[in-house]
Amino acid sequence: MLLQISLQKRGAAALDSLCFSDALVKEGVSHAVLLSSANSLRGRFSDGPLRTAVSVPTYGPGMASFLFHTLAAFRPLAFLARALRFRPRLAYATHFHPWLPLLFLARRPFGFSVAYAVHENPFDPKERASCFGLFLERACIRLADHIVTHSSFMADSLRPHLASQDLHTVPLGAYLGFCPSVSSPECPGGLLRLLFMGRIEDHKGLPVLLRAFREARSRGISVTLTIAGDGPLLPMAMRDIDQPGIRLEHRWIGDDEVCRFLADADIVVLPYLRATQSGVISHAFAAGLPVIASRTGGLPEQVIDRVTGLLVSPGDSADLASAIVFCATHPDDVRSFGANARRLGETSFSWLPAARLAAALQKIAA
Repeated sequence: MLLQISLQKRGAAALDSLCFSDALVKEGVSHAVLLSSANSLRGRFSDGPLRTAVSVPTYGPGMASFLFHTLAAFRPLAFLARALRFRPRLAYATHFHPWLPLLFLARRPFGFSVAYAVHENPFDPKERASCFGLFLERACIRLADHIVTHSSFMADSLRPHLASQDLHTVPLGAYLGFCPSVSSPECPGGLLRLLFMGRIEDHKGLPVLLRAFREARSRGISVTLTIAGDGPLLPMAMRDIDQPGIRLEHRWIGDDEVCRFLADADIVVLPYLRATQSGVISHAFAAGLPVIASRTGGLPEQVIDRVTGLLVSPGDSADLASAIVFCATHPDDVRSFGANARRLGETSFSWLPAARLAAALQKIAA
């Protein structure tokens, strides 16, 4: 039995879990999925001959809920008991969760192997994080039998911290089928519509984008920018946002809203200063939208320069402005980039390689 562990509640992590499970079904792999009862996409994990989805209660938002339900131990132990009830040969954790070490420690006594997909490097975090959280993430990496990454950059950054674990790299797949109504970019009336979507964090380079946007408009380019996501905004960034052509939706963007923002965009922009890989690109490719991204971390492995979008130097607002101007003045290229993004999202950047890897690891499991 292949047991997929996906305890995320919302956002790209929940969507990763759904797409991975759907790919397992497509590959004919029988599996069980252990989900958080608060997973926003729970209804899409339909049971069938190849999939059994089971929900477990985890904890609510906030540190108080986490501490109460973790230290009380009832829910973590119930999660462990439910997982062991499936008698898995391979437990495949799609993302980090603080309760995973419990399951990973049980792998030897109960005779199963563990594969763990690592999305961020806890040995070199991009943002400030709690010491306890980093300790648990590092423990998951050290306890797993197989480490899965979604970029070669991530694999290379983790390799010095691994002991005897096998290291595998598969692409982060496109979120096909999530926004079926979104079509290729149109650039209506010569207006170029940019989208910055996702949680706002220092390493994502929003100030760089705001400077580039101002410069592109100063060159006479007809362009708008939508910023959609929650996270801290410094007063300086707020002043830069307060300029013509910018729309700010400063809040959590729910699953039902993501498709609307994509449908109202021509290009998705990721001006990141640091990155491993990005689920925003997975959204863009599924929607047939090209991407302007920084040449940093694993992003160049997702975005092929002048094929599915444009790559720019991280932190260079002039380079980013030039890329925006190019897209505004070359609409045929923008449409071609978008079509290529959708095609590669259905082939090279699908979730099938991850599903095939999981199936192969199950065959050689304990």
